[in-house]
Amino acid sequence: MLWRACFTAFLFLCVLTSSHAAPFEQGLLWRIERPGIAPSYVFGTIHIDDPRVLKLPPEVNRVLRGAKTYTMEMLVDETAQRKFTRASRLADGKDLRTVLGPELYGQVAEKMEERGVPDAATQKLKPWSVMLTLLLPRERPAVILDYALYQSAQQQKKPVFALETVEEQIETFDGMPAEIQIELLETVVRHEDQISGMTKDLIRAYLDRDLKRMWEINARFTALDPGTEAANDFFLERVLFGRSERMTRSLQPRLEQGGAFVAVGALHLYGERGILALLKQQGYRITRVY
Repeated sequence: MLWRACFTAFLFLCVLTSSHAAPFEQGLLWRIERPGIAPSYVFGTIHIDDPRVLKLPPEVNRVLRGAKTYTMEMLVDETAQRKFTRASRLADGKDLRTVLGPELYGQVAEKMEERGVPDAATQKLKPWSVMLTLLLPRERPAVILDYALYQSAQQQKKPVFALETVEEQIETFDGMPAEIQIELLETVVRHEDQISGMTKDLIRAYLDRDLKRMWEINARFTALDPGTEAANDFFLERVLFGRSERMTRSLQPRLEQGGAFVAVGALHLYGERGILALLKQQGYRITRVY
């Protein structure tokens, strides 16, 4: 799924840029309040299908049941999937072997074959698309947390809204310079084997509601590949901070109506440039619930 790919890419390619204490280091469910408006809630998710994650705590279930609306990062339908698929392919006349060079392409093609993607299909893909494919687990996920929440909201007949369009998420990746795409892809190829173990650590940190530790796990991954700081910083600015600002703007109408339940990747909540800090700057009162 598109939001899962985007979140996974962020987890393993951004850099922990500061070691000092950051706001909103601990907690997943937050109440957002402003005088005269019914409170809303923001819940940090992790885009996986682990049974421990899917078992929602009572606090989250209670808040979701009482909410007037449900908002998630992006709604994914067949049209969105088709647009994403088209955008992931190189323009006519180009092939990935030429873009990457024979050595890197050989490594990429081998790993894509292991995932059931034939060489003929791999050659047509952009570097960022291959990167997302290699970051995702080899096994297909079942129902991930965000979609499980979406299904619950539908069953409760709540209006559903999105913080991003598919075009905006495509541009997040497609707008990266080719050299950045290639450098990030090389990082993933070199360290693919470490991703599985770090994902397990990440799940444990999430279950502990420890956003700071999630950042530290990510920093451990990027430290494996010195010399890629500039590419990682570019990716962090574009995929995390830029999207957090955009999603905060999209969130405003829901908060002004009150009674919103908002599900967004947990690391968009962390730190001084996260969604919670941005809302606090706008005068909202932020209170941790869980």
